[in-house]
Amino acid sequence: MTVMPLAARLAWRNLWRRPKRTVLMLLALAFCNGVLVLLMSLQVATYAAIIDGTLGFGTGHVRIEHQDRQDADDIRLSVPNITHHSARLRDQAGLRASATARAFALVISESQSLAIPVLGKEAAYESLVSSLPNRIKHGRYLRSGAAEAVIGVRLAAQLNVEIGDELTLLGSGMDYSLAADVLTVVGIVESGFDSIDRLTLHMPIERFDLAFSMLGHGHWVSVVGDDALRSTQLVDTLRKRFVDLQQSPIRIVDWDQLAPGLKQSILADISASFIMYLILILLVSFHALNAQMMSVIERTGEFGVSLALGLAPGKLARIVILESLFIGVAAALIGIVIGSAVVLYLSATGLQLPGLEAVAERFNLPPRLYPYWSLTGALIGPVAVTAALLLATVWPAQRIRNLHPITAMKSGPCYT
Repeated sequence: MTVMPLAARLAWRNLWRRPKRTVLMLLALAFCNGVLVLLMSLQVATYAAIIDGTLGFGTGHVRIEHQDRQDADDIRLSVPNITHHSARLRDQAGLRASATARAFALVISESQSLAIPVLGKEAAYESLVSSLPNRIKHGRYLRSGAAEAVIGVRLAAQLNVEIGDELTLLGSGMDYSLAADVLTVVGIVESGFDSIDRLTLHMPIERFDLAFSMLGHGHWVSVVGDDALRSTQLVDTLRKRFVDLQQSPIRIVDWDQLAPGLKQSILADISASFIMYLILILLVSFHALNAQMMSVIERTGEFGVSLALGLAPGKLARIVILESLFIGVAAALIGIVIGSAVVLYLSATGLQLPGLEAVAERFNLPPRLYPYWSLTGALIGPVAVTAALLLATVWPAQRIRNLHPITAMKSGPCYT
């Protein structure tokens, strides 16, 4: 019979000599593991909801644009055949995509005038990448090719216009010609964000093309995938499948390049959450250390007898470490099963926080959170707890190595 199976049997037997203590430690560790699985899944779901909410006004998870557009907002930094590219992405790749053209213009109403950016949109497909068509407060969204405009609620107040009023646009076309058009306000949108409500003016991209002499050019295609957190894979897929989309002067950019501030905010929150998780793991580890130390002290006399009979101190220490390993693995399995079951249930039904519906609507967030389950997310927390438990056992195991057989048998715990 080898040493390890015997040591394993002794370790398992020792755990159940004090069943109440073992069960309490097992439940504490399993609860911690289950909570970590659930919290990490909810955290990922929250990040996805925040990203979708922030990018849900037309930015998209991925954008196809002119390679120099990040450094300068110039009407001539454009992509040719812009609507053709968006149609290819929808038809050939099954992605949600919509093209946009952008230019600055003087917008004139009967009583006011303002210089703002004007966006040409694919009216039939904008709802695939943006929530604005679904946030119309008055009127309706655009119709393809019509002389129509949809504006933000604050812009409407500044220009003193209502549904049915006309707006005149004056600007510079892509060929330096005078750009001019007259549009009828058919919709007023309210996003809940001041900067968007104050600067939003959408018009059909076909009408924009004529007014600003774009000749089929546009400025970007917004693409939305199934998961904002996997947009890097989406970029790689587009680059492999549509080679021409990465040829000069076109580039494919991820959302974290389009909204670097959002990425930094998420990274900051991850750092804060890591500290919170670390504190939780440390608290559970100290509880386990206390229980294991008490177990070692109670068995000092037994350890002294074992040492007197010739059992090496290292083998005794190994038994104590195996005890922690057994209970850590058992707690990890229980925690993963329970935590995953809760996550899978919530991923199907969603988690609604009572009283926050208005907040979610205000910030373009979904009314329910749907946690993300992944094998990595389910393992990280329990593995960290088990590792911390084994580290906490090093001290009691080391004390066994320093135990003197005679003094241990005579007076209980006695160490050098």
